[in-house]
Order: sequence, then C-alpha cells, then structure tokens
Amino acid sequence: RAGEGGLTEDDVSTLTAQLEWEVKYVNVTNFVSSYTGGKQLQALAEVCLFLAQTLEDNGATPDEVYAAIEPALTRLKGYMSRWLGGVHFVFDPSWGGTLCSSGLVGPGADYSNALYQDHQFHYGYYIHAAAMVCHLDRKYLPEGNSPWVDTPIAAGGTGSGFTMRDAVELLIRDVSNPSDADTFFPRWRMMDWAEGHQRAMGLFATGSGGNEESTAEDMNYWYGVMMWGAETGHAQLEAIGQVMGALMAKSAQAFWQVGSDSTIYEGSQQTPPLESPRGVNDYPSVGVLWDGKADPSTWFYNTDYCEVGIQSIARVPTLLTALHDGAWAARVTVYFTDPNASQQQWHVWSIPPAQANWFSILLPLLSRTYPSGARAVWSDQRTFFDSGNTRGSVLFSILYNQAAQYKGQIGGPLKQLAKPDSGYPPPSGFPKFAQKEYNQLNSEDGPIAAFESDLSSLPSIQSLAASIVNNSRTMGTNPNDYPTPAAWLVEADRYARERDAFTEQYNNQVNITSGLSPSASLQSWQQFAAAQGLPVQDSVEAIQKECTDRIEMLGDFYGLCVANANAMTLMVQRGALVSCLDLLDVLSGELWTLSKNPNSTLWMLQSWAAKLLSSPTFPSTYPYLDANSAGEACVTDFCSFSKIPVPDEYKQ
Repeated sequence: RAGEGGLTEDDVSTLTAQLEWEVKYVNVTNFVSSYTGGKQLQALAEVCLFLAQTLEDNGATPDEVYAAIEPALTRLKGYMSRWLGGVHFVFDPSWGGTLCSSGLVGPGADYSNALYQDHQFHYGYYIHAAAMVCHLDRKYLPEGNSPWVDTPIAAGGTGSGFTMRDAVELLIRDVSNPSDADTFFPRWRMMDWAEGHQRAMGLFATGSGGNEESTAEDMNYWYGVMMWGAETGHAQLEAIGQVMGALMAKSAQAFWQVGSDSTIYEGSQQTPPLESPRGVNDYPSVGVLWDGKADPSTWFYNTDYCEVGIQSIARVPTLLTALHDGAWAARVTVYFTDPNASQQQWHVWSIPPAQANWFSILLPLLSRTYPSGARAVWSDQRTFFDSGNTRGSVLFSILYNQAAQYKGQIGGPLKQLAKPDSGYPPPSGFPKFAQKEYNQLNSEDGPIAAFESDLSSLPSIQSLAASIVNNSRTMGTNPNDYPTPAAWLVEADRYARERDAFTEQYNNQVNITSGLSPSASLQSWQQFAAAQGLPVQDSVEAIQKECTDRIEMLGDFYGLCVANANAMTLMVQRGALVSCLDLLDVLSGELWTLSKNPNSTLWMLQSWAAKLLSSPTFPSTYPYLDANSAGEACVTDFCSFSKIPVPDEYKQ
C-alpha cells in the first residue's frame, strides 16, 4: 500500500491497473508442452493472487476481491481441468510414474518427459497453480472452502470420481512419494539426500553424473507442495513441503549461490563476479551442478544472465526470499545494476533483444536489493516478459520487495513507473510474443544467421558442377548417367571392389612366380597380362608396371566417384539451405505482420504454418528440405518458431 517503503499512490494505481488488465486478457495458450503450459497456468494464478492481495491491502472487501479476480479464476479452473483431466497425463507402470503424453512421441520430446527429466520443474507449476486457486476460493468465497478441489473433472474423459485433488496428488506422488505403502510410485524418485536437492537428469547416462539446473523451479515445486497441503488440509504434505523447501534453500545457497554466506566456494564472498570468469569464485552463480563439476553455463545459453536467471525464475516474493541468501542477492544485483554506475552502463543491458524475456526473469531477484534499479528496467521498452510471468506479476514482486525494505537494500531515485497496458489487448499479448520471435529469428545468433553462415561456407554451384564434369572426363564417363550421390557411390563401390580383386590377383601372381626361372616367370606374367586385358610386354618389370598402374587408376577412380558424390551432396545441401532461407524469410515476414496486428493470436500463426507445410506445392517451392540434415534442421526450426509439431518426414 502507499507509504510503505516509498510506495506512492501512483505506484499502487499502476500495479492495480496492470493486474486488472491481465485478469481480463491473459490466457493459457499452450496445451502441448507440459513445461510451457504449466508456466502459463501458474502465471495466470499469480495474476489472480497478486491482484487479490493488492486490493485487500487497499481496503477491498472479500466480495469485491473475488468479483475482481473471478473472470481469470474461472478461465484458470477450466484450463487446469483441460490439462489435468486425463488426456495429457498418463501412468507409466514400467517405472511407476506420471508422464505427459506429449513426451511419448520421442526421447527428446517435451524436455524428455517420458525419460523422467525435469519432472519437479514442470509439475511444480501445476501443483502451485492449483494451490493458489484453492487458496483464493477458501479466502474469498463466503463458504470458506474450495468445492473445485473435490469436484470430478469433466474435461478429460476420465470418468466420474476423478477430482482435481487426485490429479494434483498424482503429480506429487510421481516426484516425491514419501511412503513405502504407495506401491505405484518409487519413494523420493530423484532426491539427492547428500546435497539436499533433487536431480533433474532423467534416465540418461552422462560423463559427469547427475545434475540439477534450476534451483528456483525445484523450490517452486516444494513451495507448491507446502501450499497445496496447507490449503487442502493435508498436514503431511504441508510438512514435507516446508522441510524439503528449507533443505532446498540450504543446498542452493551452498552449491549454486557463489558468494553467499554459506557457500562452499571459499573466498568468493570477497570476489565480485567477472564477465569472463577464471574460476568458480568469479561466477555470478553456478548454472548446472553436476556430480563431477560446477558449471557456469545452462542447457540453453552459456550466459551470465541465464545462469543467474534460472536460479530466480519465480515471482512469489516469499519463495525467493527463502531461497536466496541476502549476500548473494546483493552480489549479483550490483553485478547487473551497479548503483555506482550510470544506468546506461549497467551490465544487464548486455542481454540481447532475442533474449529480452530474461530481463523480467531477473527483476524479482534484483528488486530485493535495488528496487529503484529494478523499477527502471521494468519500465524500459527493451524489457519483454516470459511465458511464465506477466508485466503485472513482475511489478508486484518489485513493489513488494520495495515495501519490505530488506536489510542492506540500496536506495535510489524512484522514477515514475511506465503506464500499464490498457484498452482491448492482443489475446495473451501475442503481438509482443511475435515480435520477440521475430527478433530471435533474425538476431546475430539466430537461425537465419546460422544458415546464412553455413551457405557462405560452401563452394558455389558452378565450381561443384565443374568439378563433377572434370572428374567424369578423367574417368571417361558421362556425368548424366549418375544423377544422384547414391549413384556415384555405387560406382565408387564397383571401382573399389575391382581394385581389391585385382590387387589380390596381382599379389597371388607375384607369389606364384617368385621361385620360377626368368623365362618361366616372363611366360607366366605374359599369360596373366593377356587374361587381365593388359598389354603383353617383353619384360616382367613392364608387365608389373602395367598392373600397379591399373591398381592406382582404380583407386583414383574410386576417389573421383566419392568426390563427385560429395560434390552432389553439397549441391543438394546448398539447394536445401537456399530453400531454408526462403522458408525462414517467409516465416519472418509472417511474424512481423502478426506483431503489428493487435488482434493476432497464436492460432493464426499455427494455422498459417501448418497450411504452408501441408500444401501440395511445398516440396517444389522449397526443394531439397527432406533430402539432408540441413533441411531437416531448418524445418525443425520453422516448426519450433511456429509452435507446431514437426512432420514425420522432416524429423531428424
């Protein structure tokens, strides 16, 4: 509320207006990826929770609060039923687990969900979102409970009797079943009791053992379990969440948060992070902790903002305060937003436009120590928001931390916040998402630049064609008789077999004649030459020279055939890369158009992309894409940016 920690009436008004806008217009759009879908569910639940708290703190009655959040809460309950109603999650009897059906299509699908990778990260979002819904019902409904929890889920086709409570607790049992009596699931599936955290790596063998990346998402899981237990009257789950969350925080502060008061990296408290670290003490944070190493990188980008951001990818202020050591939070905050430097010189601005969502991921952490700096970044037009947060939820975290006035908090001028979103918005903020995808597609390290680099590294079509003609002329063959790389490889195999067979015959002849008289040897060699179609010479040496020349020629012809096959492969690859760039250029144009349309939606992008790929003219318009790995990689990128499945014929 205004007056706390320098908050003004304008600050509270901006926050309230932003959250009210999001209650009306933020939606869940992903029903394929259990990760993105879960993040969107919790993001919408947080909008409801944070608006309710803001309104209550400023004098609204329970009825007024519930009326304000009910539109989003009703949508959220429908989305939760759609996700957890029995269609998207299935039971795996082999390992005893709950799997997302989208992960069953291949070992890498849905972050390798079917191989039990990242379950605590993904499922924590569903559990925590459900707990928030239950909390809001119990707190603001007149009857003081949440009938939704024990109402049979109708959307999934599971049948009567299967409730939201059942669905949520199936996810909890998958990750952290505590009981031997539950024979369907193993106990504590991925818990590392020695280090106090769970392991994210699933059923994979690695050279460095198991690993964990996101301590924030691990903590989000335990926080959700604790809150679910508290809101549903399950005292054991509440206690498990409290104890394991406290253990997770201790582990994160010791092993990930370099420079914390309890870090294992001695001396790092006195060592500020470096942009080019020489050792662990110079890291802002550990990105991935393995059994055998502390790695500053992440699975997606080798950057400092990602290694820190993945340890703070949450918005609930009390969760982050429990997880983060104050000394570490101050250390990384000064690293990214140094209060002694001008705002234009802050290291945080090194985040490129294609990854601008990482601004919003960092802000709840940075605001604990330097709320003035976090407010400035939030208001900057360069800041985009992630699929797992919203403009309003991030601002709530910033202002909450400002009002809390934590020990060691750095003061600074509190500039007026940027205006909230207003008017009829794009559904789910999709134009902003399309703009972000456009920026990433066209960034210096994006797919278009990568494929352009690959194309520029290849020889020209003219030089490749000339080499095929010259090689064919040397062999006395017509290149038109070999229209594919495979045809040249068949010819190469023929030459190799002919060379090997003749070499064996030649060596046998050498052995046969080694003990003969000169005249008998010459006679034998002359007979051998005649049988092999070689000129019959007057000396053994001349005939042997003819033989070795033939062996060398057959070897040369083998090499020329392979060279022609490689040249044709490169020609096809060039063709695929040209088609690829044409395809991505069309996608870039579509994303740009959608980013400028205030009413554009994800469905519009998906339907456009699916129609393009299924068009009968697609193979002729974009030739060679199904012929090699470059084309398959291109179509995979196209589908990734369009949020549609990769067709089977283009799967790598």
